[in-house]
Amino acid sequence: MKFPTFLELIPRIEKLSPRDPAERGLWGKMNLGQMLVHCRLPFEAALGRLHVNQDHNFLSRNVLRPLILIIPWPKGKTPTAKDFQTVELGLPVRGVTEEIRGLLEVMEAHASKPFTKTVSPALGPMNLAEWEGLQRRHLDHHLSQFGG
Repeated sequence: MKFPTFLELIPRIEKLSPRDPAERGLWGKMNLGQMLVHCRLPFEAALGRLHVNQDHNFLSRNVLRPLILIIPWPKGKTPTAKDFQTVELGLPVRGVTEEIRGLLEVMEAHASKPFTKTVSPALGPMNLAEWEGLQRRHLDHHLSQFGG
């Protein structure tokens, strides 16, 4: 299965349109604005702009991380790092247009930043290929959820 590059995802993100703020995606609890915040936060953490609590262990680093990069992701309830749970934490959401701009800005900032190993709150230290693979899959998963 080939996953899109970040560049291939940009038109899909830009295609998202503001809708009824309460409208949910095809699965899950998030509305569009919450999903955009949820997708932006891992980039913020990787850029060092957001401190996240580390909740990884031997099993998540050595078994879950390799699997999550290759197996199909289920639609619906999937474990999420606590710091990225927008609904449960009641994280603030700007307007959809502003959240789209915010997501694209952190994607661009990440692409232009020299990469140092980053630490995923749930999966531990990740190299560039692992981190980008995870974020491409994550964005693709949620864009599909909202018709993007």
